[in-house]
Amino acid sequence: MFKNAFRDKKNSRLGLLFAVIMFGIIAMIQLWRAYAGVSVELGGHYMPIWLSAVIGAAALLMSVWMGVILRRSRPLL
Repeated sequence: MFKNAFRDKKNSRLGLLFAVIMFGIIAMIQLWRAYAGVSVELGGHYMPIWLSAVIGAAALLMSVWMGVILRRSRPLL
């Protein structure tokens, strides 16, 4: 059952689309935080703003990269 689900091209395209959307949302939130200068505290430690810029840029690159893969994997019919 699961072997066929992972080989199905529609399922892999759906997974890529989900990843593109999630990485895009993460990128927008992190880059907005870096631009606005919003501070975040986790367990008594502050997360530096430059780290949000790096995470946002990495997430944006992942989203674009997966979007290119998704676009190139269009079905023939």
